[in-house]
Amino acid sequence: GLTFTAEHSLTLNKKSSSIFVQTDKAKYKPGQQVKMRALAVDAELKTKKEPFDIDIFDPQDNKIVQWRGLPNNDGIVEKNFSLSEQPLLGGWKIKAMLPGGVEVEQPFDVEEYVLPKFEVSLSTQSYFAQTDDTLQGSMSAEYTYGKS
Repeated sequence: GLTFTAEHSLTLNKKSSSIFVQTDKAKYKPGQQVKMRALAVDAELKTKKEPFDIDIFDPQDNKIVQWRGLPNNDGIVEKNFSLSEQPLLGGWKIKAMLPGGVEVEQPFDVEEYVLPKFEVSLSTQSYFAQTDDTLQGSMSAEYTYGKS
């Protein structure tokens, strides 16, 4: 067969640290409390114990919450904040920053919750053999307010 050979110089920029931000859920309703935590690790995945700056932005990129110099003694920063009863709906974001310019953004959504009109449930055996021709089970539909 054919053999191809090529030689190139590459520049490797090692990432000195990373930030991970997590919320307790991806979607919130107006008035709910957003629970979040941030974790910073170095290139060897050891926690960094540097203070965090954290900002919260609404869908129009307005800064709604700002925390500066949050202590990070155990490697994790945890914060909560409450949404107003009439916040802007749509995509919000949490921006976490460390000294030296390392930053990350974590999106979350704020939406009005609309109850489904009905729920459909399907109940079957916990196993199914590929050689079976039929699958036995039952199905039920229930209105939101508990009426069958």
